[in-house]
Amino acid sequence: MLPSASSQQLDRNTNTAKLEIKMTLPTFDYETFTQPISDAPLLSRPVRLSDAQNLRDRCADQLTNRFLPHLQNKQDQVVAEVEDWIRTVQNGWNKDSLFLVVVGTHCGGIIGEGPLGFINWEQKEADSGVMLES
Repeated sequence: MLPSASSQQLDRNTNTAKLEIKMTLPTFDYETFTQPISDAPLLSRPVRLSDAQNLRDRCADQLTNRFLPHLQNKQDQVVAEVEDWIRTVQNGWNKDSLFLVVVGTHCGGIIGEGPLGFINWEQKEADSGVMLES
């Protein structure tokens, strides 16, 4: 946890100051944050609105839908619906889950995605699963 905002109060009787520090979860800018993946031409980063078309196309893929039941009935989504979903993800960004895309640095395109779910900030642990193109 990181200190974020602080306030000072001066005790006039003792001439001492009481400093309060509020602790918050670490935050990242989802538009610029990236995490390189060791020994691979890949990086992971939070999903962005500019990813909407790519994610819509991936959800519309019949083979992808065949093996991922949570994507069924998403084949006919329009980009605006995916953008709404991305905004929802971003509004919950960095609280108890985190949706990441995997980008191939050789092509600059998204080659996979997956969440960090059930983040335990105290233990610095999270569950993860990633779907990659073959």
